[in-house]
Amino acid sequence: MKTTIPTIANILLRLSPILALLFLFLWLRSCNTASQQVDRYQTNLDDREREIRSYRLSNGQLMQEKELLSVTNKELRNQVWAKDDSLKLLMKKLKDPVVAVQWKTSFVHDTVYIPFDTPTPQPFQRNFNKVDQWYSLSGKVDQDGISIDKILIPNTQRLVVGYKKGKPVVSVTNSNPHLLTEAIEGQVVSVPKKSWVLGVGAIWNIYQAPSAGVFVGYKLLEL
Repeated sequence: MKTTIPTIANILLRLSPILALLFLFLWLRSCNTASQQVDRYQTNLDDREREIRSYRLSNGQLMQEKELLSVTNKELRNQVWAKDDSLKLLMKKLKDPVVAVQWKTSFVHDTVYIPFDTPTPQPFQRNFNKVDQWYSLSGKVDQDGISIDKILIPNTQRLVVGYKKGKPVVSVTNSNPHLLTEAIEGQVVSVPKKSWVLGVGAIWNIYQAPSAGVFVGYKLLEL
């Protein structure tokens, strides 16, 4: 009894539907990925131009918010969207950074009066103005006390959330050397990993027609 050995042409003929579906799937996936990248890029451009929104909380505190940009890990590390040396140094300390934020603040206080316990016997008045990289103030002093017209303290804060030794860590820094972060508290929501998976697969060989079906499996390893 002769055993029929399939020729290369027969093998390719049997595999051609599967190969065509595979190429179609890869092409559609590539088009979808490119479309998503274009949409994400445009969304990031729009979000960068948006103004900061401000709200009052029920306790009276002012809340301000703005959309975060959606970036890849490579874009984040290469600082495609935000050029900041301090952020870059912070990210070197953490593995797999997931959030990087920078924001500018200014402490502004008008009209601070400090009276003398005992006025000076001779009346006088002197104006003063001190402008520094990290603070500025102006006002006047007379026989009764010191009147500060304005105090300004600028600062840029950076925050990076990532992992160090398998634990979530947040790192912060202040550009103003006169400001110190005294306490940090943060919370990370742990998303439970799904062990059971449902998928669709196909099986074929050179002797039989391909077949497809649905399978249920247990995920042992995640790469």
